Amino acid sequence: VRSLTSTVIAGGNGAGCQLNQFTSAVGVAFDTTGGMYVTDAGCSRVVNFPANSNLSTFATTVATISLAEQIFINPLNNDTYVVS
Repeated sequence: VRSLTSTVIAGGNGAGCQLNQFTSAVGVAFDTTGGMYVTDAGCSRVVNFPANSNLSTFATTVATISLAEQIFINPLNNDTYVVS
């Protein structure tokens, strides 16, 4: 049996476009530093959470993209691609 540990870093605060909320989180990707990027189609944004984030971590909106959905980060150079 494998034991897993989960950390909630956003959500559980109802639907919305604050940095501790999502309306329609669709895609997730990690960069080479361990930062997590989440696309939120409902809020037309890409949000970044630094590595080792927790509930007290402040996220950053790194892009406003209409209906942001899937995301891919190239592990060779951290170039980020978002499908909308």
